[in-house]
Amino acid sequence: MIPCPECRGPLAAVEHRGVELDVCPAGHGRWWDRDELRMLVERSGGDALAGLEAELAALPASRTGRPCPRCDRPMELVRPEANDAPWLDRCPAGHGLWFDPGELAALLAARLDGDALVSVRDYLADFLEPAP
Repeated sequence: MIPCPECRGPLAAVEHRGVELDVCPAGHGRWWDRDELRMLVERSGGDALAGLEAELAALPASRTGRPCPRCDRPMELVRPEANDAPWLDRCPAGHGLWFDPGELAALLAARLDGDALVSVRDYLADFLEPAP
């Protein structure tokens, strides 16, 4: 069982176009683990997950109180280099990203720098359907 970092209830696995997403049934958000992010990068036309990870790792981070669903360490709050980009919760050990409600749409609308971030952002539009 993977717990929601917000309510600690179990996340539900939902498959969408061959990518399994973990969503909070109570509507608190979605978890994208490293394997899901790798699939996203590959399907969005990116060359490697390393490019996305390098771009995310280069972002300034601060700690949040939320635990990573995988390792329970406090996640870091990061924001892509765009004034309109949302703050994202990132596991400091590289396990994945947590998207609160509305953050995925905000990331799609943001003007981003970085080839991997832009490729993934453009591909993410397909995943905007409401969580169950």
